[in-house]
Amino acid sequence: YNNDKATLDCFRGSFLNDYDIVLIITHCGKYSTRWTGILSTTLFTGEKMDPQKLSKLTFLEQNAIASVSGKKFGKSETYFGVTVPWFKVTTSDGKFPNSWIFIVACRSLPENYYTSTSLSSTFLELGAEGYNGFNSELNSIIGNYIMLKMTKLFCSGLSFHDASEEVRKDSTFADLSWVIRIIYKDIIQESDINSFKNIQRNTIPFFLFNPNLPPS
Repeated sequence: YNNDKATLDCFRGSFLNDYDIVLIITHCGKYSTRWTGILSTTLFTGEKMDPQKLSKLTFLEQNAIASVSGKKFGKSETYFGVTVPWFKVTTSDGKFPNSWIFIVACRSLPENYYTSTSLSSTFLELGAEGYNGFNSELNSIIGNYIMLKMTKLFCSGLSFHDASEEVRKDSTFADLSWVIRIIYKDIIQESDINSFKNIQRNTIPFFLFNPNLPPS
């Protein structure tokens, strides 16, 4: 679901938990303001803020919505944003059993990922088995490269932990990071492989596909 097709409804937990793999590539505001005025980690949707749609949401859903600003074709627009509580409120028809969640966005997996305001903690609490994200500002070129690499490795039969470790060993990533810093004058020092994080709900190896096991 690209851009304006990534509507508020696409970010509902009851929609996302139909999938074993959930990849979200967007902007993330670490301290964006919720509709109620409370600060929260917030993901941008691609849907413009619509007062009529907002009024049709439940009270709890309205309290979990944020108003976020972004530019499209040089013009500032206001979009729906979803906060950490949003996924808890909208996952009413089940959880995320054994799902893999990867949010390619700035600070989508901060160091304090066990707190109640953490996206990773919320998804793991809802039953997701593995979560990937970043604990710093993120260049989209780097984020997309890592996402493609991680998806390829994790779907090849490696465990979640091993696939994540292999991504961190990719020498191409280091070269790409410095090229982007030079071209875009990106002085964000955290923009390196150490910002890529993985966290798992259980200690046993998590596989999407294990080639060593016979088909079920």
